[in-house]
Amino acid sequence: EKAKTAMESIKKIVVETKEICEECGRPMVIKWGRRGKFLSCSGFPKCKVARSITTGVKCPGPGCDGELVERRSRKRGSRFYGCSKFPKCTYTANKLPEEEIIDKDKVPETDTVKGPEKKE
Repeated sequence: EKAKTAMESIKKIVVETKEICEECGRPMVIKWGRRGKFLSCSGFPKCKVARSITTGVKCPGPGCDGELVERRSRKRGSRFYGCSKFPKCTYTANKLPEEEIIDKDKVPETDTVKGPEKKE
């Protein structure tokens, strides 16, 4: 029961962020909900602006300026990444797209493979 009450008290902690609410100008805060963490306006309940926390990765969808957000599927609860501009952009992915794709021609080849060092 101690763990349960400790988790409840942790979920009540509100963390202020540097982001500003678009509607009222107050700072946004990180709160816990039944689906995890989210951003909410500190002026709640007067201002009801809330949104998901983004990953910071730009959406690769065509003509989209949104960012990818971690989401969970309804049936299995598995994680996936979707655009923050949903339903305008319907881009989804199971993994975050790699920002840099390594070109095999630019990677130097080595003759030996180093393993763990042996102690004598």
